[in-house]
Amino acid sequence: MLHGAGLVLAGLIVASAQGQPPFVPQPIVPGGQIVPLFPPASRYLKKERIGEAEVNNLQKTVPGRIQSIVNIHNPSIEVHVVDPGNSTGAAVIVVPGGGHRTSVRKARTSCRSSTTTASPR
Repeated sequence: MLHGAGLVLAGLIVASAQGQPPFVPQPIVPGGQIVPLFPPASRYLKKERIGEAEVNNLQKTVPGRIQSIVNIHNPSIEVHVVDPGNSTGAAVIVVPGGGHRTSVRKARTSCRSSTTTASPR
C-alpha cells in the first residue's frame, strides 16, 4: 500500500501518462534507430500507461552498463544499420530474456561474440 510521497508520485506518473503520446526511449548504443513494435492505437498497449518512461537499472559492477529495463509499456527494438559498402544482406537479432514488463540482459560465458555487448531494447 502506498502512503504519503509514494501515493503522490504514483498519482503524478498516472496523470502524466494519460493523454500523452507513447514514450519512445533514446537509443542505448549511439547511432541506433528506435522502432516501436505496435502503433499507438494498438489494442496490445495499455493506453493509460503508454506515456510512462522506461527505467534502466544499471549494473553495480560495471558503471554505465544496463542490466535490465523495466516499466516497458511501449515495446520497441533498436536498429543499427551497417554501412551500405559493408552490407552482406544478413541481419542479427538479439533478443533479451525477461517477461512482458522487463528486459533482462545476462551475458553467457559460453557464447561470447561482438553481439553480446549490444544492449537489448
